[in-house]
Amino acid sequence: MHYFKLILTDLRLCIAYAMITLKIKFLQVIELTPFIWELSGFWTIIAGCLLLIICIAFIILIKIIMRQQKMLSHQLKNAQDQYNIENIDQTGKVDMHVINNRNKAKKIKATKRKAFRQKDYEYIIHTIKYNKLYLNPDLTIMDVATSCNMPYKKISQLVNHYHGKNFNNLINQMRIEEALRIIEDPDKKNLTLEAIAHEAGFNSKSVFNAFFKQLTSVTPSNYRKKM
Repeated sequence: MHYFKLILTDLRLCIAYAMITLKIKFLQVIELTPFIWELSGFWTIIAGCLLLIICIAFIILIKIIMRQQKMLSHQLKNAQDQYNIENIDQTGKVDMHVINNRNKAKKIKATKRKAFRQKDYEYIIHTIKYNKLYLNPDLTIMDVATSCNMPYKKISQLVNHYHGKNFNNLINQMRIEEALRIIEDPDKKNLTLEAIAHEAGFNSKSVFNAFFKQLTSVTPSNYRKKM
């Protein structure tokens, strides 16, 4: 485009030069021969006119080419913009597809993690009950962590999440379940409530009575009378 502009500038200079030359020659002819044109002056005028016509035609041609170049450039720009829009849309679709896949992967991973956590909790409960760790009045969460080969913080988190209460509440609930089995055992009907509490893992009769009533809605003595 810059090249065409330079050509136009040169052509305009040529036309100006041709017109000046024509004017000078024309004036010379008029001054020298007012009534008869000299042959050389006549052909100079004709040549100048032809040069002027050629230059004008060439200028028109260049302007047409420049207009076509401009239209072509505009079409190319529109095509590029359309391509960019389509590319952005396609990229957006790809990104949404990737995001959906990632969300699905996260859900699957979360489901697996939840399943593993539940299995860990079930393993903790099984270990405590199978080994009857709750019968130890001085049982701590560290003892259970050692038996399960698991960090005590993880045990605490799992118990709080699945049991809904803390570790001590879980152990005392297991002890009450053990006390109920003892009370319902005919071979142990002669045991005192204090002995039952001690055998179930409680080291305090008051704590035993409180948890027993909390879980059964009756006191240990009233429960035993109904048997």
